[in-house]
Amino acid sequence: MNLSGALDPVNSLTSSSGKFLYVLNQFSSGTTTNSNSTISAFTINSQGQLAPLSDSTNNPYAVGSGPVCIAQDPSNQYLYISDFNDSTVTGKLIDQNRGFLSDLSRGTVFPTSMKPSCLAISGNL
Repeated sequence: MNLSGALDPVNSLTSSSGKFLYVLNQFSSGTTTNSNSTISAFTINSQGQLAPLSDSTNNPYAVGSGPVCIAQDPSNQYLYISDFNDSTVTGKLIDQNRGFLSDLSRGTVFPTSMKPSCLAISGNL
């Protein structure tokens, strides 16, 4: 199962609450490159069934080009995505009640010195 227009899923993450599933998509329909990469977001009900989040205006959510890895921070507030093709990491804020994603207040895209292939997040700062 995936959202309409979201193609080539490459990775996924279940939120620490177990209520939401986030799927990284390399492509969107109508494109020949993965510059329009996205995250499809779903709710998980008590029987384990998936339903798209009701945020139909934004879901699937835009990320950098060529996402390969997704991680949730230890505080369970943020998602970070490594974007291989454009050498960035994308950050998103998680609405804990609805699962919606939004941009971070101090910038959402962070450049890397090389092409990131995965992420590790430390709880110690």
